[in-house]
Amino acid sequence: MKKSLMSIMLLAASILLASCGRSQGEQGVSPAQAAGSGYESSAEPGGSAGGAGTVAGDRQGGEPSGDSTGGGEVSPADKEAGTGEMWEEEEVFLSDEILNAGDTMQVMYYQDANTLCHGLDITLHKAGVYDSPEEAGLGSVELVEEAEVYDRDGNPQLLNTAGIRLLSCDLTIQNIDDAQGSEQHISSIMLAYADPSTKKVTIVSCGPAYFSASSSRPGAGDYYHYQLPQGESKDMTVAWPVPEEYEEENLYLCVTYDSREPEERQYFRLAH
Repeated sequence: MKKSLMSIMLLAASILLASCGRSQGEQGVSPAQAAGSGYESSAEPGGSAGGAGTVAGDRQGGEPSGDSTGGGEVSPADKEAGTGEMWEEEEVFLSDEILNAGDTMQVMYYQDANTLCHGLDITLHKAGVYDSPEEAGLGSVELVEEAEVYDRDGNPQLLNTAGIRLLSCDLTIQNIDDAQGSEQHISSIMLAYADPSTKKVTIVSCGPAYFSASSSRPGAGDYYHYQLPQGESKDMTVAWPVPEEYEEENLYLCVTYDSREPEERQYFRLAH
């Protein structure tokens, strides 16, 4: 059943990505939902926060049941795709596929029910957690005014980016054969936390405070979009907000819409 619904979910992901271009004044879909994943969120960065921020497993795989908040509601993706089915939250645990700075992460997706394709390559050149934008070398650039983060219980909140603690990463992304074509969305890459005891992975943020390759300006509805045609690559600096409660050694970068099984997914280790 998982693979048979894959093409429907890819369509739903495309629709949701398009909806991210709404202005901030409109009720929108969060970056996590727009990425077509099971990493649930309910607030557009810069908008009002509410709902759950937990990892909901391999949502793009198409296993229907209840939603991540336990209310049994139909997700926005289901409504737009016309499936009318509900999602069951799954726990996701850190895999053994751990990458470091200098490595390249391969992002896979299902082209159809039976064909797994290589969509993107993401190379991490440098990463560091800094106590302020100035320390990260971003003091002279414009950040979004507020950035969405989640606490360890999955509760969302908005942090003012003035003096905020940041994870700054230098990345190169190459479009090998991505399902979204030339229009990409940086919030498909998320900052995650892995509990050191259980290895359970939860979301920290998928809404960067700074994105150097943006197609727009901070605060705009399309700030997290960028153009990357097939076969081309782009260098960028991306900075995610990091709440003080998260230890640097337990932070990872991962991709929200990789179609592989959770135990096969790749994670960038961010600790020095």
